[in-house]
Amino acid sequence: MENNLKVNPVADHISEWSRMFSSSENLRSELDFCEDELTFLHKLIDKYFMHLMEDESLHTLNKISTRLHKTEENRKELETSNNRIMQKIGLLLENPFSQNEHQIKDSFNVTFSHVHEFQIGLRTLKSEIFEILEKSLRTEKGRKLLGHQ
Repeated sequence: MENNLKVNPVADHISEWSRMFSSSENLRSELDFCEDELTFLHKLIDKYFMHLMEDESLHTLNKISTRLHKTEENRKELETSNNRIMQKIGLLLENPFSQNEHQIKDSFNVTFSHVHEFQIGLRTLKSEIFEILEKSLRTEKGRKLLGHQ
């Protein structure tokens, strides 16, 4: 008796590409959220710039600002890379064997890994900025309490 259940490689590929496309959409959402966080950090630094100048050396402030700008550039590059991969996966969903599948999978995995590393770096940068601001504002509060404005 012959087995009537045959594996459909096209269906398996489509399912795999659909999962990857969905994961890429999630990455896009994560990167959009990171963009909002970076905007918030810029506003925070701008708002408390004078306090930071008084309490921290300009070198530290410049270093944090430079890291923030580099982080923004990195986020944009990741977003561009992710969008390219989403486009290629979309084409694969339409025609599963039209592109170099292995290259797209590798690119997807590399981008996924880079986004994860980016998020870890962003958390570290946020913590450093919050720590500097907290120290600065505590010092400013102490000056006000002592009457040294």
